Amino acid sequence: MSVESSPRVFSYDSYRHMLTRLCDFGYEFHFFDDAEDLLESGIPFVLLRHDIDLALHYASALAEIEEQLGIRSTFFIQVRGDFYNPFCDVESQIIANLIATGHRIGLHFDCGLYPVDTSPEDVAGFCFRERQLLETWFDIDVQVASFHRPSKRVLSADDSITGGLPHTYLPIYTKNITYCSDSTGEWRFGHPLDLQATTERRPLQLLVHPIWWQGTSQSPEETLDMFLRQSRQRRETDLTHATDPRRDS
Repeated sequence: MSVESSPRVFSYDSYRHMLTRLCDFGYEFHFFDDAEDLLESGIPFVLLRHDIDLALHYASALAEIEEQLGIRSTFFIQVRGDFYNPFCDVESQIIANLIATGHRIGLHFDCGLYPVDTSPEDVAGFCFRERQLLETWFDIDVQVASFHRPSKRVLSADDSITGGLPHTYLPIYTKNITYCSDSTGEWRFGHPLDLQATTERRPLQLLVHPIWWQGTSQSPEETLDMFLRQSRQRRETDLTHATDPRRDS
């Protein structure tokens, strides 16, 4: 039975509503390394995570909402993605702001960037290198990884595939904790407020991709079209700046 009639629009207002209602139901928001103790305590809790696939700058609006509600979450960052660079000036500052306001940074690791015949030991080595880049640049400890578009083999792997770094698909995060995701701009396993697990106040792992939450009622396809237009505009601005012979003092 549904907890309530919950909004389906992916907007900032509906995001705030969802988190507020979860708090009203008695849920606490925690980080992944808290899970073992919380499961023993019986406290209803949410592990809120953001996988940043396409656009880092969309994360700021959701982080601001969370900060207003006293919630902290984990933002998983790609080091080798095609769509953003966490080490460039603007995007590096976004991540620094997330850290400064109490959020945590995880590694969003894409095993698919490496040859399919790469040994598990080598995959673990690549993961370690990517983790080191984030830790060194932002002066943080990366304590958890998530996978980008993982294969079944990767999903079932233990933490040896990430060099001992816990990942979000380990049994501790998926067996006794209900997983819910907005992948592809749809609630693939049901809206979080409508889940039987929520009715029973059982723990949740909630995956949110900031790109889908644009404050409008547009479709996922329209959101991606908007992203492409905005990306082109930013590239044109960057190109103009990069080719201007005058340098700002």
